[in-house]
Amino acid sequence: MTGRRLAVEHGSGRRRRMFTGAPARILLTAALVALSLTAGPVAYSYWAGSGGGTGNGRAATTVPLTLSRGEAMTATLYPGGAALVVVTATNANLSPIYIGSLALQSSQGTDGFGIDSAHAAAGCASASFTFTRQTTGWTVPAATTNGSGTLPITVPGLNMAASASNACQGAEVIVFLKADS
Repeated sequence: MTGRRLAVEHGSGRRRRMFTGAPARILLTAALVALSLTAGPVAYSYWAGSGGGTGNGRAATTVPLTLSRGEAMTATLYPGGAALVVVTATNANLSPIYIGSLALQSSQGTDGFGIDSAHAAAGCASASFTFTRQTTGWTVPAATTNGSGTLPITVPGLNMAASASNACQGAEVIVFLKADS
């Protein structure tokens, strides 16, 4: 019996044959080759596989930028003079918004201006004021988990005509602005 050995189970008194040597190695090698031939392509197809399908998503809805009155300026406006305008831009979107220019929104107030009621009743007319479009450009930061992004903006551009009525002395002038991209 070449290549075979006999083994004895201890305690039972029975003899059992176990294959060892060359035939066992050939059998083990054949089993490993068969396993690698089947497992290799399965693993390759798992990692290199491709497929197709469909999906869907939805774009976020943008919220309009808002402009509100900023802090009041302490500078006084006089006939023939100019003053600064302070506005706060608020962005509730999750991405920054660029403002290319600030212009007078003539559809608000009276031709884009609001005069306090006492001075308007006394004869201060919105025609006494002009606003020069500002094109500096500003980026309003995106909203965060703490709230909307805000940007205080101070621009020149409010002018009072030299011919303005005395009724405009001490008037509070509101300038209605719109943001353009």
